[in-house]
Amino acid sequence: RLRIVLEHCTTSAAVEAVKACGPTVGATITAHHLYLTGADACCDPFAFCKPIPKKPTDRDALLKALVSGNPKFFFGSDSAPHQMTSKTSAEQGKAPAGVFTQPVATQLVLMALEEGVARGDISENDITQEKLEGFLSRHGRRFYKLPQTSDNKIILERKGEKIASSVKSADGKSEVGISRAGTEIFSLAWESV
Repeated sequence: RLRIVLEHCTTSAAVEAVKACGPTVGATITAHHLYLTGADACCDPFAFCKPIPKKPTDRDALLKALVSGNPKFFFGSDSAPHQMTSKTSAEQGKAPAGVFTQPVATQLVLMALEEGVARGDISENDITQEKLEGFLSRHGRRFYKLPQTSDNKIILERKGEKIASSVKSADGKSEVGISRAGTEIFSLAWESV
């Protein structure tokens, strides 16, 4: 009955280990580990996080776990905001670990899937509404045995929206950089059902 979650799965070996375990073992996958690799993390302070992204084959295994529809895998944001100045002014390799994705986390998952299709790592036919809803909402809730509290739906549209470079606090004293700034993404809205 004990439930065990591998938080922030980053390797193909971890995916296989979770698949091999019983129904009380699951894993979260972050938006940023679906598109980052170690090469990104070493050169871009806004891509540096822990656990550190691994090889392209590991990233691709995470994408395949998502589109498999396997309920053992579900979204876990691990969004980590850090002051823009601490991410950019630190000497190479000294920036604080953490990728800020929260304002656009769902859209980053979709972007990662599109990039995976473009590379040929996954097929467009593998991506269904049912699998996306499972990964982003249902699988985690069911794993933790939480009730469904809403029938709201996400509506996605292409409107030319781009990820902002940062968000600022109301008083303007704090600024946090957002992962993949400038990338075109889906616009997202909630619909009450």
